[in-house]
Amino acid sequence: MLALILTISIVGPLLFNNYPNGYADNGDFWRVIYQNGLYPSLKDNSDTYKFVVQHYNIMQYYNEHPTIIHSSQNLFVQIAIWINKIFYSKTIFDIRFMGLVYFIPFCGAIYFLTEALTLGKKNFTNYGISILIVFVFADSSFTLYMNSLFAEAGGYILLIIAVAMLLLYSRQRYQKRWPLLLIYFICTILFVFNKQQNAPLALSLVFISVSILLTQRLKNHRIYIISGILTILTMGVITFLLIPKEFNDINMYQSFSNGVVLYTDSDPSKQIEKEGINGQFGLTRGSAYNPKNYADINPPAEYTQQHLTKKIKTTWLIKYYLKHLNQFNRLLDLAAQDLMITQPQAVGDYTRQSGAKPYAQIKFFTGFSTLMKAIFPQKFTFLILLTFTLAFINSVAMYDDFKNKNSQNPGTIRWFMIMGLMSMAIGIPIISVIGDGDADLAKHLFYAPVAINLILVIMIADILNHQLWHFNQQREENYV
Repeated sequence: MLALILTISIVGPLLFNNYPNGYADNGDFWRVIYQNGLYPSLKDNSDTYKFVVQHYNIMQYYNEHPTIIHSSQNLFVQIAIWINKIFYSKTIFDIRFMGLVYFIPFCGAIYFLTEALTLGKKNFTNYGISILIVFVFADSSFTLYMNSLFAEAGGYILLIIAVAMLLLYSRQRYQKRWPLLLIYFICTILFVFNKQQNAPLALSLVFISVSILLTQRLKNHRIYIISGILTILTMGVITFLLIPKEFNDINMYQSFSNGVVLYTDSDPSKQIEKEGINGQFGLTRGSAYNPKNYADINPPAEYTQQHLTKKIKTTWLIKYYLKHLNQFNRLLDLAAQDLMITQPQAVGDYTRQSGAKPYAQIKFFTGFSTLMKAIFPQKFTFLILLTFTLAFINSVAMYDDFKNKNSQNPGTIRWFMIMGLMSMAIGIPIISVIGDGDADLAKHLFYAPVAINLILVIMIADILNHQLWHFNQQREENYV
């Protein structure tokens, strides 16, 4: 209850005041708004990047815009529009209803995560843990996504809920535990489908989900668990296959211009000629697919498409970086430097009506993100070392599960969860660098710091509750 009250008191005023805070459009909102029947007014087009746009027009007639992005985000947007039409207006959409649709399940996520990590015990330690959970996950750099049309808000909440459900299940906090697994699988499937970049993360979630099969009490229900795991994997494949060709071309071009030919000490033209690419495309160095100013090469042009974009595939990029490991390591270290920058720096957080300056950034309740940005090691190799360290530390509780034949295997599930989350923290920078170079890198890394934060809070809570090496069996009176 303390965590819930603090979350409402801190996040609510930011999202629902007269001049709500959020994140301005970085140029990606058009992918979401038009296909969902929204459009900005002409006067608000000039506010892109600078200010949060509070109101959008709702299309009243035929929507000629096809569905470009297939994503679970559309579900959240449609629910927000539906509530908006009932309680506010049928012609004007207020971004605060988007915030409301996200905020309610976010409060639930905080509640259940706190319930899982405090073990239902009321003591000074657990009140401290509840405050820590709010300090970490209610940080404004995360919650401001709710008042925006970025997909990250939904993915953020879904991932927290999924982790909370699995922790609650393994730690026997409820007598009826099958609904926890049902919610877990629903959230993981929606998370994978939330954003195109989440497709590879299905492998991490499958790895985590395998731990459920080791639970002794579920021997008769393994067919359902296996079906859930296969659905997660299938959704990852579907999400990947639904990526539009146009977006794939953009990503491949920028992975080339902002990766392959950018961070190299030698002549990039000579390097790419060895790999079958015309050396003239070295001129794309550091350019974007949609440049704001004059460009040496026009990316959408037929010549560029024929001689560059069609030749650049993921396999080509992997082979290139395997031959140029030093260049790849530089890109990964660059990603590590941006890993904890969770607040988009290129957009404003205020509406124009608030009187704030263009691109103004909010500082309220950003203490945790500021701290992590300052102290977190900015080397990719640190993530590798951290993974081995966490694997060793958490293996003790996993061994204790098998030794004492703990039917729920809380230590085993935690080991798989920590390793799965670390695979996200390591895999996301690699995927981002190969898939888009350093273009918009900080935003592409969003779920890596979220995974690290989840690990951090879980480990601290278990250490304080003396659950690090072994889990105390829960008594019947502790069940909810």
